[in-house]
Amino acid sequence: MGLQGAKIAAIVAERGIPDPWDSFGACMDANAGHVNRIRAAIETCRKDPTDTHRAAVTAEFVAARAKLDRATGLVRTALTDLDADGGWAALDARAARLDIDDVCGPEWGLPRFNHPYRVIQESLRFNWTYMKQHGVRAFYEMTLRYLDDLHANLDVWQRAWETEQTTGTRDHLVMLDCELVALEAPMHCGVCRKTIAPLLYLDN
Repeated sequence: MGLQGAKIAAIVAERGIPDPWDSFGACMDANAGHVNRIRAAIETCRKDPTDTHRAAVTAEFVAARAKLDRATGLVRTALTDLDADGGWAALDARAARLDIDDVCGPEWGLPRFNHPYRVIQESLRFNWTYMKQHGVRAFYEMTLRYLDDLHANLDVWQRAWETEQTTGTRDHLVMLDCELVALEAPMHCGVCRKTIAPLLYLDN
C-alpha cells in the first residue's frame, strides 16, 4: 500500500500541479473570494441601501461570473486539445490502473487535517470511480456541466437579491442554498487538481 500515492506525492512536491488544472484551481479560488464578497456586500446594502452599495453587489456578481467563464474556458480548451491529439486513450489507461485505495491514502489523497466527514477524500474517490466507469473525457464533460450549473446558481442568487430589493421580502432559503452551492464549488474544483495529477504523472 502507498506505492502509487507516495510516488505521485513526491513528483507533485517537486514539480507542482500541471496547467491548465493549477490555473483552473486558482480561478475557482478567486471565484470563492467574490462569493464571500457577494455575501458581505449584500449585508452592507441591507443596512445601508445606497446606489453605491447596490452597485458593489452587482460588481461582485459580475466578477464571480468572469472567474467561472475563465475556468470554463480552461477546461474546454483542454478537452479540445485532447480531442485533437488523441490523448484520451492514454489517460483512460492510467485511470484504469489507478489504485484508488492506495492513492486515497495519507501520501496523496488524505490531507493532514480533516473534518470527521472526509469530503476531500470522498470527492477524490467519486472522481476516479467516475473516470474508471465512464472515461476521462466524460469527467471533463461533467466538469463543464457543473460549471454551467454554478453559473445558473449565480443567476438564481442574483434574481433573489433583486426581488428582495424590489419587494422588501427576503427568501432566506434561496439565499442560503445559493451561497452554500457557490462556497462548495472551490473545494470540488480544487480537488480536481488532486484528481488529475495522478493521471498525468503515473507513468513518470
